[in-house]
Amino acid sequence: MAPIHAWLHEVEARDWGVDTSWITGEKVVRAFYPFTAEFFLAKEPSPQIEQQLLSHPHVESVEKVKKYLSIHDQTSSSVLCIRVNPRQIRSTYEDLRKHWSEDLRNADLSLWQQFCFQTKLFPYAYATVEVTNGRLTDWTLLESYPQMDYAPVPFRTLWLQPTFAESRLARGKMTRILLRQSVVNQEEEPVIFEETTEAETISNSVQYIRRLDPDIIFTRGGDTFFPIIAEHAVQVGEGHLCVGRGSRPLRTYVRRANSGSRGHSYMSYGRVFFSQHGVYFDGGRHHYDVGNSFMWKDGNIAGIHELVRLGCSDPQRIARGTIGTTLSAVQMRTAYYQDILIPARKADPESFRPAWTMETDVGGLVFSPRVGFHANVAELDFLSMYPNIMVHRNVSPETVNCTCCVSSKRQLVPLTNYHVCTKRPGIISLSLKNILRRRQYYKAKRNVHPDYDRRQKVLKWLLVTCFGYTGYRNARFGRIESHEAISAYSRHGLTLTQQIASRYGLEVVAGIVDSVWMKNPQEEPLSHDTVRELRQEVANVVKLPVEHACDYHWIIFLPRRHEPGIGVLNRYYGLKTDGTYRIRGIEIRQSSSPPFVKKLQTNLLKILAKARTREQFQIASQKAKRFMMKCGEELEIGNIPLEDLLITIRPSRSPDEYVNNSRQAIAAKQLAAMGVNIEPGMKIRYLIIDASAKDYKKRVKAEQLLRGKEQYDVTEYQKLLLRAYENLIPPEFEKKDPTLDSFL
Repeated sequence: MAPIHAWLHEVEARDWGVDTSWITGEKVVRAFYPFTAEFFLAKEPSPQIEQQLLSHPHVESVEKVKKYLSIHDQTSSSVLCIRVNPRQIRSTYEDLRKHWSEDLRNADLSLWQQFCFQTKLFPYAYATVEVTNGRLTDWTLLESYPQMDYAPVPFRTLWLQPTFAESRLARGKMTRILLRQSVVNQEEEPVIFEETTEAETISNSVQYIRRLDPDIIFTRGGDTFFPIIAEHAVQVGEGHLCVGRGSRPLRTYVRRANSGSRGHSYMSYGRVFFSQHGVYFDGGRHHYDVGNSFMWKDGNIAGIHELVRLGCSDPQRIARGTIGTTLSAVQMRTAYYQDILIPARKADPESFRPAWTMETDVGGLVFSPRVGFHANVAELDFLSMYPNIMVHRNVSPETVNCTCCVSSKRQLVPLTNYHVCTKRPGIISLSLKNILRRRQYYKAKRNVHPDYDRRQKVLKWLLVTCFGYTGYRNARFGRIESHEAISAYSRHGLTLTQQIASRYGLEVVAGIVDSVWMKNPQEEPLSHDTVRELRQEVANVVKLPVEHACDYHWIIFLPRRHEPGIGVLNRYYGLKTDGTYRIRGIEIRQSSSPPFVKKLQTNLLKILAKARTREQFQIASQKAKRFMMKCGEELEIGNIPLEDLLITIRPSRSPDEYVNNSRQAIAAKQLAAMGVNIEPGMKIRYLIIDASAKDYKKRVKAEQLLRGKEQYDVTEYQKLLLRAYENLIPPEFEKKDPTLDSFL
């Protein structure tokens, strides 16, 4: 077969090799490549150990090599490289860990990582490929791993969506399956299979898929409904059909009850989330559930493609994975090419230290916001502050308090007794350097093509997460001392910024870790020259990149609900001089808020946007209040569609674990009574029917139970409207009714 230009799309395990799939734009070429996975045993090699390893049926060979046992080692050690049948990676690992649980390294890397690291390929690498008799014999890369201007892969795509008789519950007979080739163009005329029997609907749909031969099938909710389709297919005798390009039949996607195969719940930043287990297709056809993909909204195909390349991991898993999944994968790649062995779990505990040295663990610095209205405010932001600290200050688990730097040449961390290595770059610093460089490049070109903007948005999430992972208990390469050092650099930088602003005669009205808001005490507009000089001096002194983020006509920092004199760090909104808003923490940004409340706040913000001065804002706030009261009257009349009043929550526990009859508990129990499996962290929507009903079951009704004729609790929703208004207007502009106190 003549050499072809193609993109690496899939790697699947076979006995003593892998099947690779390459996209050409017109077809998919599949080719077998002889390959073995690699484990490492971090013990002094001996003939007895080698013989014991070679006795395992899935171990091909054992070889003595030199590697660094950990990120802290400065000299390499002799270890054993164990080459394993890629089809038996997991089972071999489980067998070997019975004898060497703490000594195995690189053993839990995915097949994609094993293959890419060893071959120096990466997902969607563009290459000239030579295939002979179905075997991959050679390739030449036409683009490099660090390359940022790479060609998009010419995927052939298909959008799939079924309809069930009980659509809200995805139950009952499957009435039709809708298919269209465009993922984004919903106006494209779809192909609809709506046969008289489910067997015909499923069979004709699968035949159509195989005829079009898409590389990726997109769905919204497919990780949930594909097992249901598979169950229906088995019931009507079509369970043998294959929806992938391989030989895996539909019946294998059926999930057993109470098997734990639906997904798992986890906590992040104080909230409980549910991660639905994915449905993965085989044979070089992928399935992306955009409803189960955190990255889809910001990144689309281009953003996911960027993360897949960086992490050298399975595209179907990266599309559904957390940010930490990709970040860990990038760090693993860096460690591999530094000849550092990768532990299966965190193996770098916090150093022992006396209790009186714990003052270093104090987190980032904030300047408590001054509650209320502030006119003519400028905002300075440190660009990717924490990632830049890690890169420019070389902060990494192995570089903080290293043993190689003598006291005269070490770099001291401000506000601590720590120091940072000056002799070698840290693994975290090396990993983030490429990500920072890529995001900066993509941001500069985001107006050239939407794909650049999508890539920089997903990279932003990696940079936002990287700091937390240095102190995360399960991070492969994390240590609390590095976490504390980053915070110390951040606090020092913000303190210096405040001091510089004071020298310019400016008043800092708020500061939150990496952002500072400042104004002239007389609230006169700040000149561009003043802000430019200030920004430049801060950048020179702090030695981190700083940008003049924006200027505000006005910005409002909101108080705690029951303590009006105390500002809240994450609740504010401001009208920028370009006419747009920056908004944090109010109902319009809260996922639980009903659409009606969000629409109200959107309209209130439009009214307030006409104000430029304090006096104009006070007049506008009264107009906003009248508009809010009018919306309350609409509620009372009953003109609001029920779907606009649904409240979205994520229950923190299973329905049977609730003791009190809270609203979310009632809704969760209602769904459980219908046979719907509700896990902690799943989204639930409900309508408030009668908040004060004696029968708690009648207080709310889950969305799936609504029939469209329910009466909602007017008083309760009016309270939500009033709160949405009060969360926009600071206390200084609220007109209070006169009381006896006013005349005393």
